[in-house]
Amino acid sequence: LAPLPHPATLNVIPIVVPAILGTALLLAMAVFVFRRLQLRLRMVTSKLSDAKIAVELSDAIATFDLKRMAFLEEIQSPTVTQLCCLRILRTLQHVQRYIPPSVLVELQRTMETDGEDRNEDQEDGSPGSAEVQSPHRTVR
Repeated sequence: LAPLPHPATLNVIPIVVPAILGTALLLAMAVFVFRRLQLRLRMVTSKLSDAKIAVELSDAIATFDLKRMAFLEEIQSPTVTQLCCLRILRTLQHVQRYIPPSVLVELQRTMETDGEDRNEDQEDGSPGSAEVQSPHRTVR
C-alpha cells in the first residue's frame, strides 16, 4: 500500500474553487428566478385588483361580453369581492343563453354609439357638458 500524502502537500484548490463558483452560480440563478416570479406575481396581482375587476365586470355586463371575464375562473384564492363578481358573472352567463342574439347585437351597437357620444362630449373640453332638458330648467 502507498502511504497517504501529507496534508500540507495535498492541493485543495482544484476542489474548492469549482465548489465556490458552482455555489455562486446556483445562488445567482436562484435570485434571478425569484425576481422573475416576483415580477409576474405583481403583474397578476395588479391585473386582479378588486377595483379593476369591478370596472372590467361592469363594462362586460354593459355589453354582455362576458367571455373576457373568464380569467375570474382561474383565480386560486379569490377575495370576497372577486367571489361576488364571479357569482354575478356565472348568473349572467346562465341568463345570456335565453337572450335572443338580435337583442345582444342591438345592445352592443347601442353601447358602441354611447361610447362615441361620450368621446365627442369629452372632446368639447368640458367633461359632462351634455345638457338634459327638463320641463322646468336645464340640467347639466
